Amino acid sequence: MNTITIKIEAPELVEALNHLASAICTGQHNIQSVETIQELKAESVKQEVPDEIESTTYSIEDVRAAFSDYAKARGKDKAKAILAKYGANKVTAINSKDYQAVMQDIRGE
Repeated sequence: MNTITIKIEAPELVEALNHLASAICTGQHNIQSVETIQELKAESVKQEVPDEIESTTYSIEDVRAAFSDYAKARGKDKAKAILAKYGANKVTAINSKDYQAVMQDIRGE
């Protein structure tokens, strides 16, 4: 029989599971109020965006150059598939608010 070992690095989850196991074994139940749990969730969800990650704006020239490079490297059919995804038949027909997403698709992000 083969054994699969999974390593999860989530100290908060491990701590919570250990507390739960301990409570079950000892019969002690320390139940927190819903409000406390929601506060803890809210604190764990809060994250700051690093300064180096900024929203990049692209011009039509940026998108056109990226498409040209993409078509040369990956082929025109794949480039046309990205255009079709955004409802365009040519680069200039892409809505400017989609430039960010288009560039991510081109880069494979």
